[in-house]
Amino acid sequence: MTMRESSLVLAAVVLAAATTGAAAAATLGLSSRALTTHSSPVTIAPTTCTPATAADSHVSELLSLSNFGTSTTLDVRSLLLDNARAFVRFDLGSCSIPANALVVAASLELRLLTAPSASRTHDVRRVTAAWTETGVTWSNQPGVAGTATASAATETTPDVTLAWDVTA
Repeated sequence: MTMRESSLVLAAVVLAAATTGAAAAATLGLSSRALTTHSSPVTIAPTTCTPATAADSHVSELLSLSNFGTSTTLDVRSLLLDNARAFVRFDLGSCSIPANALVVAASLELRLLTAPSASRTHDVRRVTAAWTETGVTWSNQPGVAGTATASAATETTPDVTLAWDVTA
């Protein structure tokens, strides 16, 4: 992807978690979207912000030293010794969000290009350490929060948008 790394403001990792006994893989496509911030109706009118910079990559257990920061898709899968995780980050510094703003809603949306044969659950977790789009690999991937921020089921239909509530 052409999006470059930036300071860590919002980062998430998408992990696949099996909901059935069958193993399956899925591909998540990433597309940029505008971020809308809403503040108290008394102080500021709603504004729209497109993050100036973002980063995305995936890591592969099977190819543990490989980087996929220039790939146009993000792979996520949970297979025996062949897991893959996706990392996405958005720099919201250019969005002029006031320090006293109360965020009432935030979501992460990714396009599921290839659906698994059985429904899967994808968790989003907050990344707890720095990483770079062209440097992250399975071997050096950053840590993530122990508890998922949000989860979304894939079902078995391809070319659909999955959404996670990341307000927290």
